[in-house]
Amino acid sequence: MSKTELNGSEKLKIGLTIENTGEIKGTEVVQLYMSDPISTVIRPERELVGFVRIALDPLRRERK
Repeated sequence: MSKTELNGSEKLKIGLTIENTGEIKGTEVVQLYMSDPISTVIRPERELVGFVRIALDPLRRERK
């Protein structure tokens, strides 16, 4: 993660490595949740803000 806190229109850049350690092709859904503890309106404790489905062949690793 490039930052732990954002203000205004700042953007957050996140990277991850995902690996298929199995012997068959698989998919995984990576989800990103955020919170805003000082929001001026009532918001959920955790809010889904992004997701991506990644398909990997057996014993492969991918950096996103």
